[in-house]
Amino acid sequence: MIANPPQPSSKALLECLSIFAGLLFAAFITALCDYKKEKQILLLHDEINNAIVTVYRGSFGNTTDIPVRELVVGDIVDIKQGDRVPADCLLVEEMNITVDQSLYFKDKDGSGDTLKVAKEPSEYYGPDSFDNFGLPLPDNHKSHPDPFLFSDTKVMTGTGKALVCCVGKNTLLATTRKPEDLVVEEQKTFLETRLETAADQISKFAKLAAALIIVTRLIFIFFSSILSEDSMTLNKLM
Repeated sequence: MIANPPQPSSKALLECLSIFAGLLFAAFITALCDYKKEKQILLLHDEINNAIVTVYRGSFGNTTDIPVRELVVGDIVDIKQGDRVPADCLLVEEMNITVDQSLYFKDKDGSGDTLKVAKEPSEYYGPDSFDNFGLPLPDNHKSHPDPFLFSDTKVMTGTGKALVCCVGKNTLLATTRKPEDLVVEEQKTFLETRLETAADQISKFAKLAAALIIVTRLIFIFFSSILSEDSMTLNKLM
Protein backbone atom coordinates (compact mmCIF):
# COMPACT_ATOMS: atom_id res chain seq x y z
CA MET A 1 0.00 0.00 0.00
CA ILE A 2 1.53 3.31 -1.13
CA ALA A 3 0.85 6.44 0.94
CA ASN A 4 -0.57 9.42 -0.96
CA PRO A 5 1.64 12.55 -1.04
CA PRO A 6 0.48 15.37 1.28
CA GLN A 7 -1.91 17.83 -0.33
CA PRO A 8 -1.53 21.61 0.26
CA SER A 9 -3.92 22.79 2.92
CA SER A 10 -6.12 25.89 2.70
CA LYS A 11 -4.03 27.48 5.48
CA ALA A 12 -0.85 27.16 3.41
CA LEU A 13 -2.56 28.70 0.41
CA LEU A 14 -3.82 31.56 2.59
CA GLU A 15 -0.29 32.19 3.90
CA CYS A 16 1.11 32.30 0.38
CA LEU A 17 -1.60 34.68 -0.77
CA SER A 18 -1.03 36.98 2.22
CA ILE A 19 2.71 37.16 1.53
CA PHE A 20 2.05 37.85 -2.13
CA ALA A 21 -0.41 40.62 -1.19
CA GLY A 22 2.11 42.13 1.22
CA LEU A 23 4.79 42.20 -1.46
CA LEU A 24 2.38 43.82 -3.92
CA PHE A 25 1.40 46.44 -1.35
CA ALA A 26 5.05 47.22 -0.56
CA ALA A 27 5.85 47.53 -4.27
CA PHE A 28 2.83 49.82 -4.74
CA ILE A 29 3.89 52.14 -1.89
CA THR A 30 7.47 52.31 -3.21
CA ALA A 31 6.30 53.05 -6.75
CA LEU A 32 3.91 55.72 -5.47
CA CYS A 33 6.68 57.46 -3.52
CA ASP A 34 9.04 57.36 -6.51
CA TYR A 35 6.31 58.73 -8.78
CA LYS A 36 5.59 61.65 -6.44
CA LYS A 37 9.29 62.48 -6.10
CA GLU A 38 9.82 62.37 -9.86
CA LYS A 39 6.76 64.56 -10.41
CA GLN A 40 7.99 67.16 -7.90
CA ILE A 41 11.43 67.26 -9.53
CA LEU A 42 9.87 67.77 -12.97
CA LEU A 43 7.62 70.53 -11.62
CA LEU A 44 10.63 72.23 -10.03
CA HIS A 45 12.59 72.08 -13.29
CA ASP A 46 9.59 73.46 -15.19
CA GLU A 47 9.27 76.29 -12.68
CA ILE A 48 12.95 77.16 -13.09
CA ASN A 49 12.85 76.98 -16.88
CA ASN A 50 9.59 78.92 -17.13
CA ALA A 51 10.63 81.78 -14.84
CA ILE A 52 9.58 85.08 -16.39
CA VAL A 53 11.88 88.07 -16.82
CA THR A 54 11.13 91.56 -18.17
CA VAL A 55 13.36 92.69 -21.06
CA TYR A 56 13.64 95.84 -23.16
CA ARG A 57 13.47 95.06 -26.85
CA GLY A 58 12.84 97.11 -29.93
CA SER A 59 13.83 100.61 -31.01
CA PHE A 60 11.25 102.28 -28.75
CA GLY A 61 12.34 100.58 -25.54
CA ASN A 62 9.20 98.53 -25.16
CA THR A 63 9.19 95.98 -22.36
CA THR A 64 8.06 92.41 -22.76
CA ASP A 65 7.94 89.39 -20.47
CA ILE A 66 9.74 86.27 -21.70
CA PRO A 67 10.91 82.98 -20.11
CA VAL A 68 14.46 83.01 -18.80
CA ARG A 69 15.47 80.28 -21.27
CA GLU A 70 14.74 82.68 -24.17
CA LEU A 71 17.24 85.30 -23.00
CA VAL A 72 20.02 86.11 -25.46
CA VAL A 73 23.21 88.10 -25.22
CA GLY A 74 22.45 91.78 -25.75
CA ASP A 75 19.06 91.79 -24.02
CA ILE A 76 18.51 94.47 -21.40
CA VAL A 77 16.67 93.06 -18.41
CA ASP A 78 14.76 94.86 -15.72
CA ILE A 79 15.72 93.82 -12.17
CA LYS A 80 14.27 94.76 -8.84
CA GLN A 81 14.34 93.76 -5.20
CA GLY A 82 13.60 90.08 -4.65
CA ASP A 83 14.54 88.98 -8.19
CA ARG A 84 17.11 86.39 -9.11
CA VAL A 85 19.58 87.65 -11.69
CA PRO A 86 18.72 85.51 -14.76
CA ALA A 87 22.19 85.56 -16.40
CA ASP A 88 25.63 87.14 -16.13
CA CYS A 89 24.95 90.82 -16.72
CA LEU A 90 26.56 94.24 -16.78
CA LEU A 91 24.71 96.88 -14.81
CA VAL A 92 23.90 99.92 -16.96
CA GLU A 93 21.43 101.77 -14.75
CA GLU A 94 20.65 101.40 -11.09
CA MET A 95 19.13 102.88 -7.99
CA ASN A 96 20.55 101.58 -4.70
CA ILE A 97 21.23 98.07 -6.05
CA THR A 98 22.71 95.50 -3.66
CA VAL A 99 22.88 91.75 -4.30
CA ASP A 100 23.64 88.65 -2.29
CA GLN A 101 26.78 87.00 -3.73
CA SER A 102 27.27 84.31 -1.06
CA LEU A 103 26.69 81.73 -3.80
CA TYR A 104 30.03 82.74 -5.36
CA PHE A 105 32.11 84.33 -2.62
CA LYS A 106 32.60 84.02 1.13
CA ASP A 107 32.25 86.94 3.49
CA LYS A 108 35.17 88.15 5.58
CA ASP A 109 34.65 85.72 8.45
CA GLY A 110 34.23 82.82 6.00
CA SER A 111 30.87 81.80 7.38
CA GLY A 112 29.18 81.79 3.97
CA ASP A 113 26.19 83.74 5.24
CA THR A 114 24.47 86.47 3.24
CA LEU A 115 27.09 88.56 1.44
CA LYS A 116 25.48 91.84 0.43
CA VAL A 117 27.46 93.70 -2.22
CA ALA A 118 26.63 97.16 -3.58
CA LYS A 119 26.58 97.45 -7.36
CA GLU A 120 27.18 100.56 -9.43
CA PRO A 121 27.75 101.07 -13.16
CA SER A 122 31.06 102.53 -14.26
CA GLU A 123 30.57 105.94 -15.87
CA TYR A 124 32.94 108.19 -17.78
CA TYR A 125 31.63 111.30 -19.52
CA GLY A 126 34.87 113.12 -20.32
CA PRO A 127 36.02 116.60 -19.37
CA ASP A 128 33.69 118.35 -21.83
CA SER A 129 30.43 116.82 -20.59
CA PHE A 130 28.06 118.97 -18.51
CA ASP A 131 24.56 118.57 -17.14
CA ASN A 132 21.60 120.91 -17.70
CA PHE A 133 22.90 123.27 -15.04
CA GLY A 134 26.33 123.61 -16.61
CA LEU A 135 28.01 121.41 -14.02
CA PRO A 136 30.47 118.70 -15.14
CA LEU A 137 28.99 115.24 -15.10
CA PRO A 138 30.48 113.10 -12.32
CA ASP A 139 32.81 110.29 -13.36
CA ASN A 140 33.19 107.31 -11.07
CA HIS A 141 35.40 105.01 -13.16
CA LYS A 142 38.49 105.87 -11.10
CA SER A 143 36.87 104.51 -7.95
CA HIS A 144 36.52 101.10 -9.64
CA PRO A 145 32.80 100.44 -9.07
CA ASP A 146 31.42 96.92 -9.34
CA PRO A 147 28.89 96.71 -12.21
CA PHE A 148 28.90 92.93 -12.62
CA LEU A 149 25.84 90.83 -11.80
CA PHE A 150 26.19 87.06 -11.69
CA SER A 151 23.59 84.48 -12.56
CA ASP A 152 21.28 83.31 -9.75
CA THR A 153 22.38 85.99 -7.27
CA LYS A 154 19.50 87.61 -5.42
CA VAL A 155 18.74 91.33 -5.59
CA MET A 156 18.43 92.50 -2.00
CA THR A 157 17.58 96.17 -2.55
CA GLY A 158 16.96 98.67 -5.33
CA THR A 159 16.04 98.52 -8.99
CA GLY A 160 17.91 98.82 -12.25
CA LYS A 161 18.64 97.66 -15.77
CA ALA A 162 21.37 95.27 -16.85
CA LEU A 163 22.86 94.13 -20.16
CA VAL A 164 22.97 90.35 -20.63
CA CYS A 165 26.53 89.20 -21.33
CA CYS A 166 26.50 85.40 -20.83
CA VAL A 167 23.69 82.86 -20.72
CA GLY A 168 23.36 79.12 -20.12
CA LYS A 169 26.54 77.09 -19.94
CA ASN A 170 28.70 80.17 -20.56
CA THR A 171 27.79 81.82 -17.24
CA LEU A 172 30.26 81.94 -14.37
CA LEU A 173 28.05 79.63 -12.34
CA ALA A 174 28.08 76.94 -15.02
CA THR A 175 31.81 77.17 -15.77
CA THR A 176 33.22 77.31 -12.23
CA ARG A 177 31.00 75.06 -10.18
CA LYS A 178 31.05 71.28 -10.21
CA PRO A 179 28.19 69.45 -11.95
CA GLU A 180 27.04 67.88 -8.67
CA ASP A 181 26.77 71.36 -7.13
CA LEU A 182 24.28 72.38 -9.82
CA VAL A 183 21.92 69.49 -9.09
CA VAL A 184 18.73 70.57 -7.40
CA GLU A 185 18.43 68.76 -4.11
CA GLU A 186 15.02 67.27 -3.60
CA GLN A 187 13.36 67.93 -0.29
CA LYS A 188 11.08 65.23 1.00
CA THR A 189 7.84 66.13 2.70
CA PHE A 190 6.82 64.61 6.01
CA LEU A 191 4.25 62.38 4.29
CA GLU A 192 6.81 61.10 1.77
CA THR A 193 9.25 60.29 4.57
CA ARG A 194 6.57 58.37 6.48
CA LEU A 195 5.46 56.51 3.34
CA GLU A 196 9.04 55.51 2.50
CA THR A 197 9.62 54.31 6.06
CA ALA A 198 6.40 52.29 5.98
CA ALA A 199 7.27 50.83 2.58
CA ASP A 200 10.73 49.78 3.80
CA GLN A 201 9.31 48.16 6.93
CA ILE A 202 6.60 46.31 4.98
CA SER A 203 9.17 45.09 2.47
CA LYS A 204 11.46 43.81 5.24
CA PHE A 205 8.64 42.00 7.07
CA ALA A 206 7.27 40.58 3.83
CA LYS A 207 10.69 39.25 2.78
CA LEU A 208 11.29 37.80 6.25
CA ALA A 209 7.86 36.15 6.33
CA ALA A 210 8.37 34.77 2.81
CA ALA A 211 11.76 33.34 3.78
CA LEU A 212 10.33 31.73 6.94
CA ILE A 213 7.43 30.21 5.03
CA ILE A 214 9.75 28.84 2.33
CA VAL A 215 12.06 27.33 4.96
CA THR A 216 9.20 25.80 6.93
CA ARG A 217 7.61 24.41 3.77
CA LEU A 218 10.93 22.86 2.71
CA ILE A 219 11.33 21.32 6.14
CA PHE A 220 7.75 20.05 6.02
CA ILE A 221 8.24 18.56 2.54
CA PHE A 222 11.55 16.97 3.62
CA PHE A 223 10.08 15.27 6.67
CA SER A 224 6.93 14.35 4.76
CA SER A 225 9.02 12.60 2.12
CA ILE A 226 10.98 10.74 4.81
CA LEU A 227 7.80 9.65 6.54
CA SER A 228 6.34 8.60 3.19
CA GLU A 229 9.42 6.50 2.44
CA ASP A 230 9.23 4.91 5.90
CA SER A 231 5.55 4.17 5.33
CA MET A 232 6.31 2.62 1.98
CA THR A 233 9.06 0.46 3.53
CA LEU A 234 6.76 -0.71 6.31
CA ASN A 235 4.05 -1.53 3.81
CA LYS A 236 6.46 -3.60 1.75
CA LEU A 237 7.64 -5.47 4.84
CA MET A 238 4.10 -6.19 5.84
